[in-house]
Amino acid sequence: MRLGANLDIDLKLLKSNVQALTVLASNSDILFMVKANGYGHGMVPVTRFTLEECGVRNYGVATLFEGLKLRKAIPEHSFDIYVFSENHLSSQYAEQYSHNALIPVLSSLSELDLFLSEQVFSRVPLVLKFNTGMNRLGLPINEDEFDLIVTKLKNKGRREIFHLMTHFGRSFETLAEPTQITQEQMKSFEEIRQRFLQAGFSIIFTSTSNSGAIERGIGTGLSHVRPGLMLYGPSALSTNSTRPNWKGHCISSLKVQVLRRMSVKKNTPIGYGGTLTPRDGTICVLAIGYGDGFSTKLQNTTLYHLPGQPTFFGRINMDMAQLFYAGSGSSIPNEGDVLEIWGHDASHVLSISQQSGIIPYEIYCALGERIPRKYTL
Repeated sequence: MRLGANLDIDLKLLKSNVQALTVLASNSDILFMVKANGYGHGMVPVTRFTLEECGVRNYGVATLFEGLKLRKAIPEHSFDIYVFSENHLSSQYAEQYSHNALIPVLSSLSELDLFLSEQVFSRVPLVLKFNTGMNRLGLPINEDEFDLIVTKLKNKGRREIFHLMTHFGRSFETLAEPTQITQEQMKSFEEIRQRFLQAGFSIIFTSTSNSGAIERGIGTGLSHVRPGLMLYGPSALSTNSTRPNWKGHCISSLKVQVLRRMSVKKNTPIGYGGTLTPRDGTICVLAIGYGDGFSTKLQNTTLYHLPGQPTFFGRINMDMAQLFYAGSGSSIPNEGDVLEIWGHDASHVLSISQQSGIIPYEIYCALGERIPRKYTL
């Protein structure tokens, strides 16, 4: 932990974002993605708050051990936890799912075989995720393998699908070709659903929409939507796209202390590599670096929302970074002052992302444990 940097998280803004989402997807329940430590915001506090204050009852994690951590941290509440990516369905871990009420999302034939072969999974809801075109994880949709899946399920007496899913690969893009691809994925998903119904299966829940699709109104008529980034604030649409619907607030604000301020002349070498200052100005050394998950790619990023519009200058170090202010004046902070690297206006993070080429997901998720998280209600 360090004293010179904090990630301040306003849970009232999270509640506001949940309320705004219910307007966009009024007929769908929320399956809130809290993997990667709640996109860097704290998986357990974010889950507990949305459970108790926002009425969310479904959560998504990436790994079995994220699911176990979440279940053990909030034992007093009943809610569904879906494990999406790293399932470990072997005999060694099978009982962890049943005993801790975790729901594996099955996305391969081998996972399905393991799920059907272990008696302990007979008490676990069946969730199937199909590959409709993203070509990452997902069960096959060609006719022969689909028929094989149906046969396997019927042989084990499984005629109920708890949740049927797919995942969009390009829903964050709004240009003509990506839009068509997303619509084709949606069409394929509906065909899969119909094939199961025709084969005599019942399907309780369905979902396709990640944040980008929700913003664009694709798949929002299904039983669930699966928001991630948008509930933490920024739009999930690519930076060259419009933002027609989402007005979320960034729930976090990264605040960093100035360790040192010094006036510099043009061509003064700064830090590792001795990057030369382009003109007379002021350097402020900040208490944050790549050891805190603050990427070296943020070099040359300008903080347009701050007075003086300073730029990260020279190499970002393991423990420090430098801001360059052109000239001098009252807009330049003093030693001990605290700067807001980004605030609750989502445009701050989106500006940093566009300049650096680092997507907001990575900016958030990269922040390490050394930066304290402080929560306000």
